[in-house]
Amino acid sequence: MAKETINLGVIGVGGIGRVHAYNIAFKVKNVQLVAIADVNRDAALNFVKEYKLNNVVIYDDYRKLLGNGSIDGVVIATPTFTKKDVVIAAADAGKHIFVEKPLALNLNDADEMIRHVEKQRVKVLVGYQRRYDRAYALAREAISQGKIGTVLIIKSWTRDPPLIPQGWAADPKLSGGRLVDSLTHDFDAIRYLAGLEISTVYAEGSTLMYDKFKELGDYDHMLVLLRMTNDALGLVEYSGYTPYGYDTGVEIHGSKGKIIIGMGLRSSLIVIQGANYVYDAPTNWVERYEDAYLNVLLDFVDSILNDGEPRCTIYDGRKALEVALAAWKSIREKKLINLPLMI
Repeated sequence: MAKETINLGVIGVGGIGRVHAYNIAFKVKNVQLVAIADVNRDAALNFVKEYKLNNVVIYDDYRKLLGNGSIDGVVIATPTFTKKDVVIAAADAGKHIFVEKPLALNLNDADEMIRHVEKQRVKVLVGYQRRYDRAYALAREAISQGKIGTVLIIKSWTRDPPLIPQGWAADPKLSGGRLVDSLTHDFDAIRYLAGLEISTVYAEGSTLMYDKFKELGDYDHMLVLLRMTNDALGLVEYSGYTPYGYDTGVEIHGSKGKIIIGMGLRSSLIVIQGANYVYDAPTNWVERYEDAYLNVLLDFVDSILNDGEPRCTIYDGRKALEVALAAWKSIREKKLINLPLMI
């Protein structure tokens, strides 16, 4: 008989982990938030205290959380450079896994994670939340139904507000840089929407606004040209300096029509002054994808309760990472890179 309720733990509540922990505690049915683990114990304590979650157990070591036999699955929202060890430990403990993107820093780590997951036969969802946004889901449905014909060109973009990453997130050696940490969203979205694999990658990067990126070897503006397996073309654009807000979107040009997904609105407010329109645009990723972050958790829970496959698997996470690593290789070697990468 299938379980009707599952117990989840959250590992890492310093950023997006707080969003997931809140949604588990208050918005997802058939789920109990049992425990939180964070090396910064104060972060976990403050979260529990803020939301009066007195029954939630706090750990300062994720291994102790994984040793809690009542927990069925975990949400892993730790820094990228830690994920291999945490995911492998979770899989070996028999826990189902929701791991925030990106999956890993390199393909060897990703493949080792996959081996442990396959051996233990646990569910793994990688948190590319754009798949769970209503507009993206409707676009995929329209494309799969042939409403715009054959996909010819697909463009995806991520334009971040003027806020330079701090700490480990700013260091490409620890985060994978903007290509791995941010643009894997776009690579995943293109694969998801078009239903096609990427065969070649060519990338260019410039550092125009942040000297710190130059020091660390990263770029604040990038273009990545893709060729799909059917010879359709893709383009991914990144800007780390967008003064009007947080802007993500997609344009898909087909043989019979076109689909556009815009940056969305924080609210339905529009101020009209003469010929000028002022929109209430999102200022960060949580505002833009609030519903998607809930939907991705619902899919994770459903995959456990009903023994299904999540919409974004560990193999999807590896694919997005592979494209990002090919783009890094293209920039460094100044040439077109063929997929799959040889490792």
